[in-house]
Amino acid sequence: MGVFGSAHGRWRLVGDVVEFTSLGEDGEFTNYLSQARTLRHDGKVGFARREDLQGERVAWDNVFLKSKP
Repeated sequence: MGVFGSAHGRWRLVGDVVEFTSLGEDGEFTNYLSQARTLRHDGKVGFARREDLQGERVAWDNVFLKSKP
């Protein structure tokens, strides 16, 4: 499907919120992610952008999960 963009930077966890500080972004990831909320489902931990949350729900394809290297 290709590469839509890239981003790198720093993050910190404040309660259940992940705050991101960008050190470089391009393509579709420019200004894409500044804060996210942590989520737990079926024993997995991930996060979703606050913009994608609808109350306490979020579409599964909008959740970032750790993938195996």
